[in-house]
Amino acid sequence: MYFEPNVDATFSFEEFLRQSDIRKDEGRDTREICRLHLKGECYKGRYCSDRHMRPEKGRVCEYWLRGICKKEDKCEFMHEFDINRMPECFFFANYGECLNPECVFVHVGEEEIKECPYYKRGFCSMGPRCKWKHVRAVFCPNFMAGFCMEGKMCKYAHPKFNYPQEDELADKQYLDYIPQKRLRDYDEDFPMPKRPYTGPTDTSRYNDQGPYRRDLDNVICFKCGERGHYANVCTYRGPPVEVEGARQSYQNRFANMQCYNCGEYGHQAAYCPRRT
Repeated sequence: MYFEPNVDATFSFEEFLRQSDIRKDEGRDTREICRLHLKGECYKGRYCSDRHMRPEKGRVCEYWLRGICKKEDKCEFMHEFDINRMPECFFFANYGECLNPECVFVHVGEEEIKECPYYKRGFCSMGPRCKWKHVRAVFCPNFMAGFCMEGKMCKYAHPKFNYPQEDELADKQYLDYIPQKRLRDYDEDFPMPKRPYTGPTDTSRYNDQGPYRRDLDNVICFKCGERGHYANVCTYRGPPVEVEGARQSYQNRFANMQCYNCGEYGHQAAYCPRRT
């Protein structure tokens, strides 16, 4: 039996799929990636017509590779196939081999792994779980005694007992891409001027780059007239006291002002002595 296909046939879930595709297209950024921003040379910022990829998106999303990432453009990783930014293979990194002949992840060889600075110093607390390479070497007896004439040409190891620096601990791989122009130090571009040094009695001088702070012994509060504190921390709630050098025109300014709290002239209601 043959039935002629109905061209006007529709399903109840077609409208849902259509609306889902529309919402995805509306929130998706289809602009091209700015090539100058990848090099750290784009100065347009948010006014650039191309898309600026975030620094943390320097690696391809492993869930997107399997087709199960639901974050779309909000994902912290790239949704683009780039062989130079693929994540490291878990099996090859932990077991030394990968049985998948079509593995798309990066296989980092033994010669490409960085030497562990802690193990080179003498001891690494991570042991076999360390992500860096542990190279066994024989210490030079002459160097341990004090001096080795061979220097760098010595076939034995010359240990360094200094603590590893930040540049030795930094994982400088192509997967951790960060534009260099975004790491500029603001203090180097706009250095803070040093305040003048008044002498050995300057007790308020913390360091050469510290902020200028007046000595509290020379500070006079214009509210109570006492020394040793500023007016913003004063506990006096009465009218401001006439102090020489401060509030000289107080009476002239508030002579015709009437307080709505007590009805007297000469002060504001905020400084009324009868305020409860």
